Amino acid sequence: MVAQYPGMWSGRDDGATLWGKLAHDRFRYMAGIYKVHNWIDGGSGSGHNPLFAGRIEYNFLDPEPSPAYYTASTYYGKAHILAIGLAGQYQVNGVGSALQKGDYKAWNVDGLFEKRIGTKARYDVYTLEAAYYQYRTDGVCDIASSFNNHKADYGNIGGINSGTAILVSTAYLIPWRVGWGRIQPLLRYQQFRFAHHLYGPGNPKTRQFDAGANYVMDGHNLRFTFDFARYTPASGTQSDAFLLGMQMQY
Repeated sequence: MVAQYPGMWSGRDDGATLWGKLAHDRFRYMAGIYKVHNWIDGGSGSGHNPLFAGRIEYNFLDPEPSPAYYTASTYYGKAHILAIGLAGQYQVNGVGSALQKGDYKAWNVDGLFEKRIGTKARYDVYTLEAAYYQYRTDGVCDIASSFNNHKADYGNIGGINSGTAILVSTAYLIPWRVGWGRIQPLLRYQQFRFAHHLYGPGNPKTRQFDAGANYVMDGHNLRFTFDFARYTPASGTQSDAFLLGMQMQY
C-alpha cells in the first residue's frame, strides 16, 4: 500500500542494474536505468525518458546474507542486522497524460533491526522494520492503470499518487518447533497520506493494520502465512479481510 514505485509487476521492470558491496560487505549499493513509466499512446512517457533509480545501505552489525540488489524483511536469525537504507527514483515526464504531464520524484529511508537470542541449537529472533516514503508528481494527477483500455493488471502504466507514507512492522520467531516448522507472529501498520492540493483538503489518508503469523518451514523457501487485515481508505469505509498464503521458491 505504501509503495508508489512504478513497475510492471510487484515493483519489477525491464532495465539494467549495477550493484555491489564494499567495506567487508557492510556497504551495499545499486543503481539502474529502467523502462519508462506511462510508455503508452496518450501517456506522459511517450517521449521515452528513462526511469533512474538507486539505493545505498549500510549494515552496522553483520552483513546481510543476500545480494545487494535483493533485501528481505527478516533473515530468521542467520545474522544480527542493523541496516539503514536510502533509495530514490526520478523520471522526466513520468506521470500524467501527454496533455498534462509531470516529473516523477520519489525517495525513502528505511531501517531493519533483527536480533538472534539463545544458542545455535535453540534461539528466538526479534525483528523490527520501519520506513518513510515521499512521492512528488509536479502537481499532476497520474492516469489510471486502465488508461486507453490498457489492461489494469499488466504493464507499467498509471497509479502513482503524490504524498507521503510510513510503514512499521515487528515480528518474533518462537524458539521451539511445532511440527515441521516454527511460528513467527507479526504486526504491521501502513499509512499513505495524499498530497492535499491534488486529492482534496485535510490530507486524506489510507491506513492498513495487519496481525498474523508465519509458519516457517524453510526460511523464505517454504512458509505459510495467516493474516488479518483491517483496511481504511480515504473515504473512511473500513473493511476487514482474512488471508491465507504460501511462499515457495527454489
